[in-house]
Amino acid sequence: MQVFNPSAGRSADRWDSSRRGFRWVVPAFVIALCGAITEVGAAKLVDIEVLDRDHLMVHVADGDVIHHEGSTGEEVVRYEPELDAGVALVPGSWTITSEDDPAYGGSGQHPQSCARKKKLNGHAQMEWIGSDFRYESTYEHRIYLELPNPMQQGMTYTLGIDPGTHIGVTSRSITFDIYNTPSEAVHVNLVGYAPNAPHKAADLYHWMGTAGARDYSAFEGNTVYVVDATTGQATPAGSVSFWMAGGSDVFWYNLTRSDVWSVDFSAWTEPGTYRLAVEGVGCSRDFEIADDVYRDSFHVA
Repeated sequence: MQVFNPSAGRSADRWDSSRRGFRWVVPAFVIALCGAITEVGAAKLVDIEVLDRDHLMVHVADGDVIHHEGSTGEEVVRYEPELDAGVALVPGSWTITSEDDPAYGGSGQHPQSCARKKKLNGHAQMEWIGSDFRYESTYEHRIYLELPNPMQQGMTYTLGIDPGTHIGVTSRSITFDIYNTPSEAVHVNLVGYAPNAPHKAADLYHWMGTAGARDYSAFEGNTVYVVDATTGQATPAGSVSFWMAGGSDVFWYNLTRSDVWSVDFSAWTEPGTYRLAVEGVGCSRDFEIADDVYRDSFHVA
């Protein structure tokens, strides 16, 4: 079972299991606080996302931890029954149809393969027992569906979901639009970039759990667009190129578990709010280009 994956870049946080042995000396009134557990029927479909033209990513949660302020403690919400991972990894449990794309017309098609990544998504401190608190954890999953035919720009697809997966919905639609559909494979600096920075780039990579690293070598040379977040105007600003092979990063950890491709847009200097769109993949989250873009970060630091 894979519990850890860095999905936000080379500086991603790690889950430090050594913290579980940490002991606090707490006042008596704190000891009186305790968490609550709520059960909700069926695993929660958080979202269906585009990874790139060849992959859909189904985000499912088995539970969440809600951290309340004040004296109400922490609440663990469990979505039960949890995801049936065995059923979810069967290609026949998913059906992709489309009224726009003839490749998915009629009764639709099943994925070629399915993979899964499981991560810790919540950690709750519950009631005091003996010499320590009791702890509860919740998990989330990402199911990767490898498609038999690439999705086409601007077309809408509907994913049918077998109830045997225990997911609480049976279908969800999504449009493949590289200018407006975010992909977790496109990693930008969300703080932003200075206009005169000599190097502006994003990383292109993704680790798909049991399927390993996504190979984006076939996307080398694809056009990269800078999209104005206000007007939607998309301007070609570079292309995808290979940067470096996967390997050890900070403290010899392999944080990306993947080769990394570069999405370079260094020539773009116009201030504004933008996102990057990568041909065949999708777009980044919005970011700013501004002279004072690091002001808040330095202030907080």
